[in-house]
Amino acid sequence: MPSLKVDGRSLSASEGQTILDAARGAGIEIPTLCWYPTLPIVGNCRICLVSVEGQPKLLPACATKVADGMVVTTQSHAAVENRKGVLRLLTERYPALNGTPRNEFERYLVQYDVVPTAVENRDLPLRSGDERPGDPMIRHDMSTCILCTRCVRACEDIQVVGVLDVGYRGEHAEIIVGADGDPDKAGCTWCGECVRVCPTGAIFEVMPRQRFAPEQIRHPERVVRSVCPYCGVGCQVDLHVADNKVMRVTSPDIELNTPNQGSTCVKGRFGYDFPQHRDRLTR
Repeated sequence: MPSLKVDGRSLSASEGQTILDAARGAGIEIPTLCWYPTLPIVGNCRICLVSVEGQPKLLPACATKVADGMVVTTQSHAAVENRKGVLRLLTERYPALNGTPRNEFERYLVQYDVVPTAVENRDLPLRSGDERPGDPMIRHDMSTCILCTRCVRACEDIQVVGVLDVGYRGEHAEIIVGADGDPDKAGCTWCGECVRVCPTGAIFEVMPRQRFAPEQIRHPERVVRSVCPYCGVGCQVDLHVADNKVMRVTSPDIELNTPNQGSTCVKGRFGYDFPQHRDRLTR
């Protein structure tokens, strides 16, 4: 079992673990955007780079295996400046921040004090892409997409459907829906996996936004752990509640090793109207 030091703390890691695995297991935060549990490691966002003693350049924490005696600094000057540089590049095509951070990506912008360039001073427009207009459950706002490709890989590698892909190249690259933008023809099952993994909210659920205020959605009155009632698998779900109504359903973190490993089907994620339906018997 290799031993290492991360930010001055002595840690023990399992064979084959990455620096990111060991650090997060000890409660040491290293930012990530393209990385996600159970997805293949691609290491393309470069925001998780850290300093390793004896190495001439920064190394990706998500893809670098732990070695015995390794000394890692996650907040070195070089690592922090690299993260700021990555975030500045990504904000070149990201909307201006508006108050409280709304998602994982914006929390990093605030943490590293990176402010998007004023729109009038940008060389490139906001990103665009398939918006799934008229879809009653899932839609896209690709102006906030950072092309981390989590959604593409989750659809392909977790759900094994492959509805989403990266289309075009260079500054024209965007997330596209197969079958000429028709998710139904592309084989979409509306499982919501893409919604769950998106770090910016570029892919979002429609129903909560139609019924509740943004602040209510971000800060539910309570989150209740429950079991999906639709089949016998026993999938664990979290019910986000406000005004004694279910606003939305999410699934527990993959790391909790629930029967559904953090995923849901279309019924589990979107079939939550019945508890508050007017025809439901309550006594």
